Amino acid sequence: MNKSALKLFATSMRLDLIHVVKTKIDFLLSQSYKDNLALYNSNKDAITKIEERYAKEKEEFIEEIAYTWFNRLIALRFMDANGITPTSIVSTTSEHPIPKVFVEAKAGDVPENFTLNKTLFFDLIDKKVSGIKDSDNEAYKMLFIAACNHFSTLMPTMFERISDYTELLLPEDMLSQSSLRAKVVEAMSDEDCKDIEIIGWLYQFYISEKKRRCFCKA
Repeated sequence: MNKSALKLFATSMRLDLIHVVKTKIDFLLSQSYKDNLALYNSNKDAITKIEERYAKEKEEFIEEIAYTWFNRLIALRFMDANGITPTSIVSTTSEHPIPKVFVEAKAGDVPENFTLNKTLFFDLIDKKVSGIKDSDNEAYKMLFIAACNHFSTLMPTMFERISDYTELLLPEDMLSQSSLRAKVVEAMSDEDCKDIEIIGWLYQFYISEKKRRCFCKA
């Protein structure tokens, strides 16, 4: 296990997540988003909660959401590598650049324990939803969130139940080779994931960077 490389990954991932979460919040609270009434009204309650929390505790709120997605991404990568998930949720290979769960779901094989709106999912797959730039990405995000919610009942310590509005703040790009999901898969090799301590080290590196920055501000 290359701890120096893992530390670089964890600290870089934290900054990347903070950036994408802040960008997503700014977009959801923008006037242009609110002017899209059909989209805004479908998420109005969640956006109101985001707006309230962002106004009260801006930095803490961003940190919380960023850490939530870091936690889930590395946990699912570890579980994929060790065969704990029923099918690969985030992991890919050079031969199969798309997570297997998405390939299977597109073919109609959605995991039984995943709760999601299947009508919307397949409408996205069939490009029937207007106003969506990347419908495959949106469909995959539904599967990713369903996986997180499923494991929250089995492993509540690692996958504590998240608020509905948190789902709106999932990084926008989850499928491409340059996505944060892909960076997690690349950084956490199958070999490294054989060692359970990788999770502890990644948490430590992520949190230590946050603490260091807090001390610098003090």
